[in-house]
Amino acid sequence: MKHTPGPWNIVGREGHAAFGERWVVFQGDEYNHKSQRIAVVSLGGLPAGDQELSTANARLIAAAPDLLAACEDALITLQAVKHFLHDHELDSIEYLKLAIAKAEGEQP
Repeated sequence: MKHTPGPWNIVGREGHAAFGERWVVFQGDEYNHKSQRIAVVSLGGLPAGDQELSTANARLIAAAPDLLAACEDALITLQAVKHFLHDHELDSIEYLKLAIAKAEGEQP
């Protein structure tokens, strides 16, 4: 199954009081009533340290399409030059394959 195309962004806690204590990860560049929500990361009732962790999680979720594309590009590049790589560097190819499979729901 393919994911919702990017870009994904976050809106919420900083400067958007209407959302209360949460981050909304959405598709697009500007949030409005037509925006598709990808995820909601709650901040309500959490201590300050956990709020920072939730904020970092929301940012990571929003970066997911970009990270997946970067992994796919890196995999193509590394596979093209793998005959020049050392054994320990070849592990990166397998790590990328696993990460891509996990993102695409193909991980066992």
